[in-house]
Amino acid sequence: MTFKPRLILPVSLIASALLIAGTITAFAGNLRGDADIDRKITIKDVTCIQRTLADLPVGDNFSESAADADGNGILEISDATAIQRWLAEFDTAYAIGEELTEPPATTEAPTQSPTDDEGWGRIIYQP
Repeated sequence: MTFKPRLILPVSLIASALLIAGTITAFAGNLRGDADIDRKITIKDVTCIQRTLADLPVGDNFSESAADADGNGILEISDATAIQRWLAEFDTAYAIGEELTEPPATTEAPTQSPTDDEGWGRIIYQP
């Protein structure tokens, strides 16, 4: 068996790519309530939310969508409270600890016909 040095670079590039892809895949989904994106829901997540609301620095690892515990699209102190209740094992109405899923892209049909710019309700016919 002969040693082929020209195979070292391609093999190492492929191994590096697989390592990076595996790392990215492992952290692709966020958990609801995991504000600091460490795949664990702890009191540190609550602290990150509180610091964000107080306009204090939280570092580079912060996910506002994961911090939004109630899923209403607004980061507020009630999100921190919901996570605290979940940590204390009280009943919550939110899916804290579950994987976040991106909502499917929807295109809704217009609910009314286009009207003129003056607001008189005259229907504009478009070819």
